[in-house]
Amino acid sequence: MLKHTLFKYSMVGMSGTVIDLLFLYILVDMLSIDVMYAVMISFVLAVTNNFIFNKIWTFKDSVNDDLYHIKYLKFMIISIIGLLFTTILMFILNKIFMLWYMLAKVIISIVVLLWNYYANKNWTFKAQI
Repeated sequence: MLKHTLFKYSMVGMSGTVIDLLFLYILVDMLSIDVMYAVMISFVLAVTNNFIFNKIWTFKDSVNDDLYHIKYLKFMIISIIGLLFTTILMFILNKIFMLWYMLAKVIISIVVLLWNYYANKNWTFKAQI
């Protein structure tokens, strides 16, 4: 079961990455929005995509529950913490230890994926008893 949900979570994460990059490109190159604003907008769109698909598909959470907004907020908090982990770890691995930024990003992505998965599984989408 763990491998199955972690695989689904990873697939949803990949779709979120595509959405993030696609909207970043559209907002900056096609709509001429400043990159700093575009990064925030594309991040929110990707996280929202990931929340919806993880809620419905990965964790099979009931779609019409009263806690929908609370769960979205929890998911967003975990995603922002993951973004902070990414930033801090990238600084440490790339700037301090001089690890190539692409290799550092791969390592960090695995760490953050596991953090996000377990945090969402055990907090956001924890089964109500």
